[in-house]
Amino acid sequence: MLAECTAERIIALEDVAELAIQSPNFVSLQTRQANIEGRGEISLERLVRESLRMRPDRLAVGEVRGTELLVMLQALNTGHRGAGATIHSNSLEDVMPRVNAIARNAGVDSISIAEQMKSAFQWIIHVSNRRVVEIARIN
Repeated sequence: MLAECTAERIIALEDVAELAIQSPNFVSLQTRQANIEGRGEISLERLVRESLRMRPDRLAVGEVRGTELLVMLQALNTGHRGAGATIHSNSLEDVMPRVNAIARNAGVDSISIAEQMKSAFQWIIHVSNRRVVEIARIN
């Protein structure tokens, strides 16, 4: 889908660079682990915050596992449109329980996170073995 947006500024945020779009408008940013002294870490949450200053048309977040989800939802609900993320779950039905678990760890209740998800995302696409298995519209 991102390959269809080559005229737009695309910023990919990943732990390991897996996306490679052939476009001069594509920027790939990666997280970095802390050094042996415990310094220099760049988290996915920080990359999400910093990338918003780069005025992306499309923001693609690799695998959402933690508080970067909340930062991303806040951004999408305050005018930054055109983003997508990967979240690992077994089915479409398992996405919201997974999101709720991430939110609960950050101290956010399930009602608030569900409202933010509905406002931020329009679609959930379940992919398995590189094939689209199911698509659902978030209501």
